[in-house]
Amino acid sequence: MSIKAMNWAREVCRRISAPPSHRLALLMVCFHHHDQTGECFPSYNTIADTCGYSRRKVIYLIDDLEQNGLLTRQKRRVGGHQGSNRFVLFGRPKGEYWVASSVQKKAPCQSANPDTQFRVQTGAPDRDWVEKGEVALSNLRVVTGGISRA
Repeated sequence: MSIKAMNWAREVCRRISAPPSHRLALLMVCFHHHDQTGECFPSYNTIADTCGYSRRKVIYLIDDLEQNGLLTRQKRRVGGHQGSNRFVLFGRPKGEYWVASSVQKKAPCQSANPDTQFRVQTGAPDRDWVEKGEVALSNLRVVTGGISRA
């Protein structure tokens, strides 16, 4: 364990306002950092078990950390097979603030016209939605206080 790596991760995550799940994943990678050699080889399963996340979630978190410049992942082979990745820490953030790599479900569409953003529904792209007070389509009816199906 490297106190230097842990302190670096804590400070850089605070400075760029990284989300809590990403902070935890980065701290778990730092926990496996060797201070004298600089080696860091935790597997995705080790990080997932420690954090309480799934392996897939950890891969997603590490991808985000790498895209924001906080770490670098190097694939390595052990005995002809894929071994755990080598992580290089102490990277510089690519920006002043955290940048999410994928659109979250409830996030508004960035490219949409601001006048129509309230109509964008990412959870159900196959349905037509109407705002309160608008004329409903044939299979919908407007109810005061919400939207309902006919």
